[in-house]
Amino acid sequence: MHLTLLHQISTAGDTIAVTGLAAIGGPMSWAVPGLLVAFTIGGVVAYGLYKRRQKQAREASLQRLVARYPGWARTNQPCGYSVKSLAGQTVATPKGDRRFGMRHGVGGPITLAINGTDTPCRVALFQWVSEKQGRKRTASGPKGARNQRKNRTYQEQTQMVGIVRMPFTFPTYVTLRSESVLGKLGLSRGGDQVESSEFNRRFRIDGGDRTTTVQLLDANFQQVMVERYSGRTMQVNRDVLVLGGSPEHRDDGLTGVIGELPAILQDMEALVGHVPPPFWRAIGAGGQAAPPPAPPSS
Repeated sequence: MHLTLLHQISTAGDTIAVTGLAAIGGPMSWAVPGLLVAFTIGGVVAYGLYKRRQKQAREASLQRLVARYPGWARTNQPCGYSVKSLAGQTVATPKGDRRFGMRHGVGGPITLAINGTDTPCRVALFQWVSEKQGRKRTASGPKGARNQRKNRTYQEQTQMVGIVRMPFTFPTYVTLRSESVLGKLGLSRGGDQVESSEFNRRFRIDGGDRTTTVQLLDANFQQVMVERYSGRTMQVNRDVLVLGGSPEHRDDGLTGVIGELPAILQDMEALVGHVPPPFWRAIGAGGQAAPPPAPPSS
């Protein structure tokens, strides 16, 4: 059989591409489909095993992470808030155009230095997921037709998020987000402005009260945001401080995005530590220890 096959290869090479390689004990025409099926099944199985190992590694990393902090646990209700109640309510948790949700949620009690006082709070760290609608143009109709139709497509967007829930309520809101391209060029800027042109180029400021915004964004806080938090979002509203975006560092001992969660916690602790005391005094925060906020009843 092998001698015959070699002769065919040398004298009828143009037909080999059609018939394929011969399987031992079987005709050539059956070999290629069989090999393709075998490779396809093998690839699917290998990919499934790879994804399974990835999931197991993430689960193990999450367990190691929550074990570091007393009272921490996995959660799908960050600081007691449901996913639905968070969607669209902060710049770090957009509702998107179709689905939204969270992954890898962990959290629990934490003590933060607020206005010189160790204050019990609650914290949650997670990855937020939303889908943004796009447009894809595809041809339709008979060959040569110029008709076009638009199909809806959705692109998954993810963002790392940290939330601190405090035992007091902010009287108004302050939101910092990345400035637009035109804003960075100084051609078009919205929101409030501060004295630092560099800060104004990096961040768009939206606040409910000018006095409170100025008290928070003193010169030192502006410098910290520019140096350590460019490209990220920060928001104080009601009883929460929300930090969005990936940190510049990570815990390499944890798998994938799980390694960013403890880094977000460190960034949030540092950010709270740089909030100017006049801001805390203006809203009546700090000065005495307070019990951690209880999760909402609904």
